[in-house]
Amino acid sequence: MGLPYIWFVRRRGNATVAGLHALAGLRWREFATLVGQAMQQRGLRHGGRDGDDPGGDGRGSRLVMTDGSQRWLLSCKHGLAYHLGDNHVRELAEEMEAAGARHGILLTEGRVRARALASAARHGVEVIDGRRLWPLLRPYLSTELRSQVEAGADRRARLESVVAVLAALLLGVATALWGPALGQSLAGTLAARRKRLPPFRPSPRRSHPRAGASGRLRPAARGCGHRSVPGR
Repeated sequence: MGLPYIWFVRRRGNATVAGLHALAGLRWREFATLVGQAMQQRGLRHGGRDGDDPGGDGRGSRLVMTDGSQRWLLSCKHGLAYHLGDNHVRELAEEMEAAGARHGILLTEGRVRARALASAARHGVEVIDGRRLWPLLRPYLSTELRSQVEAGADRRARLESVVAVLAALLLGVATALWGPALGQSLAGTLAARRKRLPPFRPSPRRSHPRAGASGRLRPAARGCGHRSVPGR
């Protein structure tokens, strides 16, 4: 694992994981506020809230939004433990029909099963899982929380970099110390295996008719015995 891979690929993944944990730790109203701000950038605005938890800590609630002419119904499954299936999509589709919403969005910090994606395509529902949700909500996090997430990703990348460098050093030392011995052992093993192989015996070739003095091929004899030639 090279250092560029750690800092440009792994670090992004670590930041996503840390960010999703930070989102999952928010209260429902804080999470719903971030979702509403992100949806406003898509031209949607609040059209009311449906199914909100009175205590403000509901882990699965709905937001009603509008683009000015049509209603949208957002189903927020707040938490990392969610694995959305087609039953969640069908439930939202039924609620969309009851609320008179033409469009629906199903989002979660968790994951989405393949069957849910197929069902969402049939019902006209957009599904947003954790991998898409974090970059969507990240710009609306508080500066303090965003800094904590980035600092955590940096610490993880530094730790993985140290581990990668130490592993490379140990591999180099091991190669320098035991590399020749390992090479000789491998060579001896290959030589012993070659000795155990059966000797090579080429398959017998077919005899071909030989050409006579005139260059023409002599016909092959049809029998093993001597046949007399007339006139001799």
